[in-house]
Amino acid sequence: MQPFEAPARERIFISYRHGDNAYAARWLNVVLRERYGAERVFFDTGMDPGVNYIQEIERELESCAALLAVIGPQWMVIADELGHRRLENPNDVVVREISTALHNGVPVIPVLIDDAAMPKSAELPTGLRPLTQHNGVVLNPGTSDSELGRLLVGLDKLLASPSAPPDPEPEPEPRSRYDLLHDLVQECITPPDGRRRELPVIRLLGSGTEMLAYLAEDCGPSVPHTRLDFDAEGLTSLRRAVVELAVRFGGRGSPQFRHLMLCIVAAGSGFGAGTALSKLRNAVLSAEPPDFSRVTFDAVVGALQESGALLNWSGVLADALLSGGERAQWRRRLRTLTGFRDSAGVAPDPWAEPDAVGSREFDEVLLAAFLADLRQGYAGRRAGHAMNCVALLDNADAPLGERFLDLLLDLRRGLPPDPLVVVAAGRQWQPPLDAPEAVDLPTLAEWQENRGSEWLPVDL
Repeated sequence: MQPFEAPARERIFISYRHGDNAYAARWLNVVLRERYGAERVFFDTGMDPGVNYIQEIERELESCAALLAVIGPQWMVIADELGHRRLENPNDVVVREISTALHNGVPVIPVLIDDAAMPKSAELPTGLRPLTQHNGVVLNPGTSDSELGRLLVGLDKLLASPSAPPDPEPEPEPRSRYDLLHDLVQECITPPDGRRRELPVIRLLGSGTEMLAYLAEDCGPSVPHTRLDFDAEGLTSLRRAVVELAVRFGGRGSPQFRHLMLCIVAAGSGFGAGTALSKLRNAVLSAEPPDFSRVTFDAVVGALQESGALLNWSGVLADALLSGGERAQWRRRLRTLTGFRDSAGVAPDPWAEPDAVGSREFDEVLLAAFLADLRQGYAGRRAGHAMNCVALLDNADAPLGERFLDLLLDLRRGLPPDPLVVVAAGRQWQPPLDAPEAVDLPTLAEWQENRGSEWLPVDL
């Protein structure tokens, strides 16, 4: 097996507090640029005018091999114009830089300047407390040659030493069919410069179950992925299939399915309110970037109340679809709006009566909500998503699988690109599926250049 690779991290990010130690950060910037080259060091004074600095910082943090947190004597106590300590503001630039790096697994090196002390965990906000577990260096510009040398040796290891000779090229080995499929999926999950692009549905021709198992293993914890067998016992409706895909997502940075959870709350409450359905449609079928907000929540729940629906809440599904404090926030919000009481964890069953909620129309909203949550989860790459996510679909030639893929492609034709790489295996694909001839050595670039279909068939 060969785990999928994230884009190479080749830059050093210098984080510092203006008004505390800017001179030391500028000195460090000069030293590092002389050693590694200007293109491998990010320092905020190099940003172009008009650039959204928050987006620029988040993009840089995705490609950096290390973040240097420059800490001077005033770093802990500097306050804003209202006298509040800036470290307590989660939107403060320095707080965002360091907390994002810590969350994304970027090595963070505290650089203590002018005899500053290492902060204690209790003195820091929750998101910065892991910083105290990182080994740092003590630097005083012009006088700390040994500590500077130690810092540079550590950075050499993270970046690969600039003086190290390249390894000799190994003799090429014959590629297996799985190697070729692995390379295609790697190409699809790695967006160029972090930009989203249209993706094909990779269709495996032949026995693909084993290939899907290999792909799941190579995704591992680093690539959010989900897997579903459309021939599984009990999988009888498209709406259950969509929820199962969301529930089974695993891997670091798996998205939260807020729009989808709201659809389930509505469906489990007896989805008789056309107004609520239309509001959900407006939220998830818009060409604009999805933005789940209290306005969306309140509008849909309000429409349900007006229709006399009895809201049903599932703590079981909430645990699976939402993370962190989201579940508790939803319960509080519903209680505030409706006075409801938790239904003791009993999951609503919106698919028990297929015609109760409407068939294709509701399925369309549900799948669109799933895609909207994926697009929102990857918008701005706030969670450090350097790679797309993957859906591995087995027996997708079953009637339910074909319905799912048909609806997915219909929705994609009218919506912005989503980050879902779909790999579908089937025993016998039906001729009506609109697809070109299978290719022997497929690449995403060839599909984009000669695109005649949303499908990219791969002959196993």
